[in-house]
Amino acid sequence: MECCSVGIMSAEASRTILIVDSHPQVRASLKDWISIAFPACLIQEADSGETALSLVRISIPDVVLVGFRLRGMNGIETTRQIKAIVPQVKIAIFAVEDGEWYQNQAAAAGADAYILKQKIREDFLPAMGALLL
Repeated sequence: MECCSVGIMSAEASRTILIVDSHPQVRASLKDWISIAFPACLIQEADSGETALSLVRISIPDVVLVGFRLRGMNGIETTRQIKAIVPQVKIAIFAVEDGEWYQNQAAAAGADAYILKQKIREDFLPAMGALLL
């Protein structure tokens, strides 16, 4: 079954994507994009790192999108803790913060991708497609 419009094939009926961001509008926008580009994927949402950890323990997602700045636990620590629970999960951090230091922090925590919000229109769907492979 096709898992996305960019031609990625999946042996499973659907993949699960968890969106973690404190802002409902950001989660809604990302959910809309994912729903259109990857219609067979199940999308979950969490408004904090703590909520994301609870969800990850119940239902293991294939991909997690984590905002860099979250209420409570930040995106780097959320990524680190999710990877400790489910090492095989693919994680993309999306952030306004640009620079090598931020990207190195994300990579050290276990993030597989770092997407700048300023470049989200160009970079988001290709990054998602790569993570869903």
